[in-house]
Amino acid sequence: KLVSYFINEEIASREIGHAIREVYSVCSPAIHGEEVSDAQFDFVKDVGPEIVRTLEKIRAEQGV
Repeated sequence: KLVSYFINEEIASREIGHAIREVYSVCSPAIHGEEVSDAQFDFVKDVGPEIVRTLEKIRAEQGV
């Protein structure tokens, strides 16, 4: 719900919202012991830093 809020309020781009959802769809099963492919691992590793930067920017701008 938070990702949808960020997108609807134009706090984050749709692309970042999509990336966050994709990372969640990989990491959630991985946390519970399911295997992830090398491609999934690489995707999370590649987009993770941008997601973190975006969330840090949102936090700073919103005073959260």
